[in-house]
Amino acid sequence: MEHWTSSKLSHPAPLVLKLIPRHVKFFATPTELMQAYPINRPKLVLAIPPSMSHGPSRWLFTAMAGMEGNVILLTSRGEQGTLARKLFDDWQSFQQEERKYGTGKVGAIGKIEQQIDVEVSCAF
Repeated sequence: MEHWTSSKLSHPAPLVLKLIPRHVKFFATPTELMQAYPINRPKLVLAIPPSMSHGPSRWLFTAMAGMEGNVILLTSRGEQGTLARKLFDDWQSFQQEERKYGTGKVGAIGKIEQQIDVEVSCAF
């Protein structure tokens, strides 16, 4: 790859940084993650799918949701009928009007203190 210098451009060359993620690790399965970092150790997990309808994100939610101090940060509202959407709707319901999603403000952190019942469709 050719790096452009200021002699080749009419303006100064952009600064090129090589980022080395020292604290990012990838795991093929949730089990591998839990073996490397037990459930009671602090961690930030980005899991797929974001709807939490199945797969690693659903498994991790089920395993970690009951532990005090764990936080779920939703990256989207989720599709209707998914666990992510249920969590979003519950969070949205206790927000003050001026802090609800879509107002341009950040809402308050919520706490789930009840059992969540989610229906899962399954085709066999």
